[in-house]
Amino acid sequence: PKQLVSVRPRGLADHVQWLTERGNYQQALADIEEAYRGDGQWAMYRNQIKAAEYQSIGQAYAQILMDGGNTAEAAKVCTRVLPRTNTPEAIEAWESWIFAFAETSSLHEISPYIPTATMQLSSTVYEMVLAFLLTSDISEFKCLVFSWPASLFNAYSVVLAVEDQYEKAASAEDKQSLKEIMAFLYDRLNQPSRSLRCHLELFTDGILSRVRRENLFDAIRDKAELVLCYDDHSLGLDRDGAEVLLQERCESDGVQLLTDNTDAIPCASVVKQLVDTPEHLYVYLHTLLTKDAHLGAPFADLQVELYAEYNPEKLLNFLRISTYYSFDKALEICEERNLVLEMVFILGRMGDNHRALMLIIDQLRDVPRAIEFAKEQNDPELWNDLVMYSRDKPEFIIGLLELGGTHTNPTKVIQNIPPDLQIPGIRRALTNVLHDYHLQVELCTDCKHVLEGDCELLSDGLRRLQHQGMEV
Repeated sequence: PKQLVSVRPRGLADHVQWLTERGNYQQALADIEEAYRGDGQWAMYRNQIKAAEYQSIGQAYAQILMDGGNTAEAAKVCTRVLPRTNTPEAIEAWESWIFAFAETSSLHEISPYIPTATMQLSSTVYEMVLAFLLTSDISEFKCLVFSWPASLFNAYSVVLAVEDQYEKAASAEDKQSLKEIMAFLYDRLNQPSRSLRCHLELFTDGILSRVRRENLFDAIRDKAELVLCYDDHSLGLDRDGAEVLLQERCESDGVQLLTDNTDAIPCASVVKQLVDTPEHLYVYLHTLLTKDAHLGAPFADLQVELYAEYNPEKLLNFLRISTYYSFDKALEICEERNLVLEMVFILGRMGDNHRALMLIIDQLRDVPRAIEFAKEQNDPELWNDLVMYSRDKPEFIIGLLELGGTHTNPTKVIQNIPPDLQIPGIRRALTNVLHDYHLQVELCTDCKHVLEGDCELLSDGLRRLQHQGMEV
């Protein structure tokens, strides 16, 4: 015979060759993958197409898609056909395609599919992808940084780039995301000081508990203002119209952490940091006072001013329990704000009782308080001043007659009353004075009778003893 004709059934290889010759790579890939799964009419011929040929066809199709500008579909094809074995050839194939996507500024299409577990590419490739996404898609960048293993890229280089991008970011949302990324990377780099700064600025839940748990007091030593801002956020004080009681602010986690660990976080350092935010300084020093008054001793003068400014109602109590403040400085602060009660207390401590009494009389016009002050000082000259001042003031005359008791002589008060002065209630006051005098006379008489009885009994006893015989 001069010609032989071999007839055999058409297999998968012939079918794929026919499709690729006509440029139908999409169908060729679909039929190969269907055969690999054991489905369809070509399943029995799946061994005819080796992995290398499948990958070659797939990459040819991906290149066609890339040339046509369909980078999203090309990325999906690449993730289907590129090998995922940890071999130099597979790594080279992946890196080659990633660089191809970089040339077309479409790394965001391939980035979700880049292998990170079964095989590891060059760190340059991962960092190139991150650098591209940092300036184009921050949400995707954040997702990759949080999900990729630490060994894939240089975290220090990446965090420096993030810091630079943070300064350039315009929207609050981008700044928020970048701050979260910085906190995560600083944690990965084991830089707790920088990490805590980011977490505090982000108001991360539980961050103060972490400080206690991991003993990070040294890292938070210079962040007192951020700690108290964190408290404000926790209490809702950063919202308009929010009001919180002082006790709630003093029981917040942040100020409690600062005041519970004064050995690691010195009071002087905290005060220096809070000097530009006096309200926070006031909360800190007040909390410190409730725990140990001696720790706040160096800042007593400052504390007087803070109480006068933010909570005058508590100033008098502070003046009573503290002995570390300067009387002159405290008096000056109270005079500036016209805090009369506090001025009276300070003048009393300074020994200027006359001036203190005049403040009560002239500014408070509080008769019971003036009399009580005179009783506390137990100074006869002060009583004379009060009597002389009261001689033409009906309310003070009545007060002295009713409340003066044994500290002042009612006769002297009455003798100093001008003849033409009208005093409402004088009859009742004099009646009370006479009644009190009558009670005193009766009391003295009764006491005399008791004393005489006691003397008589004792005399009888003495006499009996003297009349008894003595044993010889």
